Formats: sequence, C-alpha cells, structure tokens
Amino acid sequence: MLADVLIRLGEFDLAFAEAERASALWPGRAKPRVSRALIRLAQGDPNAALEVLDEVKGIENLPEALAVRGRAQLQLGKLAEAATDLDRALTLRPRFANAVIARAQVDILKGQAKTAIGRLEPMYDKTAGPELAVAYAAALRTSGKARAAREVLTPISGSDGTLIAVIELARLERSEGRYEEARKVFARAMEMAPESLEAQLGAAELDIDDGRIQEGRETLDSLIGKGTRNGRVLLAGARARTLGGDTAGASE
Repeated sequence: MLADVLIRLGEFDLAFAEAERASALWPGRAKPRVSRALIRLAQGDPNAALEVLDEVKGIENLPEALAVRGRAQLQLGKLAEAATDLDRALTLRPRFANAVIARAQVDILKGQAKTAIGRLEPMYDKTAGPELAVAYAAALRTSGKARAAREVLTPISGSDGTLIAVIELARLERSEGRYEEARKVFARAMEMAPESLEAQLGAAELDIDDGRIQEGRETLDSLIGKGTRNGRVLLAGARARTLGGDTAGASE
C-alpha cells in the first residue's frame, strides 16, 4: 500500500489520507484500517489507534492488527492488555518481528529484562534491522549489560544513524550517569526529529534526574497539553509535579 511507504517516510498526514481512501474503496479489508491505526500510533495518539481498530472485524485472527493494538495498549501503560494481544499475535505468527519487539518492551517495563533478552537474542545478528537492534540494546541496558548494549548501538547510532538508535544511545548514557553526554545525544535526536515524543520524553526525564525539575516539567506539560495520552509521559509528568512540590497537580 502507498500508505505504508508514506508512513516510512514520516508523511503521516498524507499516509492517513491515502489509508482513508483505501478504506473507502475496499470497506471490507482490514489492512487500510490497520495502516490508519499505525499512523495514529506513530503520531502519539494510542486512543485514536484503538478507535480505528474497533472497526476491524475478526481482529482476533489478524496478527498485524493485534500487534498494533498491543502497541497502542503499551503506549497507554496497559501492560496486561498489551501482553494479551501480543501473545495472541505470536501464537498466530510465532516469529512476527513487530510483535516480538513490542512483547519484549512489555517485559522490560515489567522489570523482566532477561525475559526480553530471551525473546530477542535468537532473532538478533549484525544484519538485524534497527527496530530489532534497538529493542535488543534496550533489553541489555535494563539488565545491566551496558557494554553489550553499546556494542549493538555503535554501528547504527553514528552521524548517519537512525532516530530510534540515537534515542536509545542517549538513554544508555543517562543510565550510566553521563548526563552531559546524554543531553548532547538527546539534542541530536531532536534535531533529527523535532516533534519526536520519545526524544522529548527522554530529555525531560534526564532533566528531572539532573535536578532540572522545572525544565523537565515544562517539556512534559507541553506534551500533555498537546493531547498525548502516552502512559509514560503522564507518569513522568506526575513525577515532575511531585518533585516540584505540586502534589495536587500530580494527581490530576
């Protein structure tokens, strides 16, 4: 589908319009709706993605749709629901990379980094795509294997590196307490994609860790004000308010 090409190019508005056109031409097909949901997910609106997927008939037998729904639940912080959808997708298609990566991310957020490594390691080699490589590096980082994580990231996070690899490198620097280096790498990520939610969230969390609570809060409040319902953004915003003494605002 043309919409898939446009998604890879980051042309989300054009991609959504093309997916809507395809939905109108072929109302019985799931693929255009899954593409629309994927676009909403990439735009940081998991609730809108779920609304689109509600239109998909027989979703329980469609691994692509289940993987996108699982990723939307993951963005909302609904880890149990995400795991259910992703496990079902993997039952239908055991080595479906998108589902394996998202399921490993659920493991990481549940504090089960070793389980995530066990999912990803059999699929990883030096020819792996950036999504798989970055997920593997994140699992290594959160399990305390920083050197191994850096070895995975180094070839894909240089001057011609992908955005997700650069962001994960910044997270690695932050996890090792190299705050100034992390700040430089997050800045590079935001130069690559100024509207990247993950880059802005990471930079805000770094500010909070580094005692720059007001700066971090301002970034998070801006993201929340734009309507994001990403669970990690909301949690980070509540943390910033609490650390800043605004306990009433933290409960909003």
